Amino acid sequence: MPIPIRPYELDAATTAWREKLMLAAYPGSSFAFNLVLRFSLHCSMLKSGTPNVLTHDCPSEGGSSGGPILVEEEGEWKLVGIHSSTQSADSRQKNGVSVNSFFDSLKDAVARFE
Repeated sequence: MPIPIRPYELDAATTAWREKLMLAAYPGSSFAFNLVLRFSLHCSMLKSGTPNVLTHDCPSEGGSSGGPILVEEEGEWKLVGIHSSTQSADSRQKNGVSVNSFFDSLKDAVARFE
């Protein structure tokens, strides 16, 4: 079953999704472990001052970029963003591209293939 893609209203999601986010990635910092899918669970969305940037606190490592950021709602995981960066080495704030920024384009592309 495919993971649903879910657009969201930022302020409501920041509160409702406390400790409900997950980042899944294949960090590439060590070749020996880059084949192991790692999950960062029980993460939260943080306030972002930039439109279409999903700021979160999921632990991540180099090579995690491109990993899906998912939220669990009603027992189902939904895609809400794609991890892109850490603001600084000592920061708990990480950034992702919000699904809101590409939802309409993706919906249109899927419709063409259905």
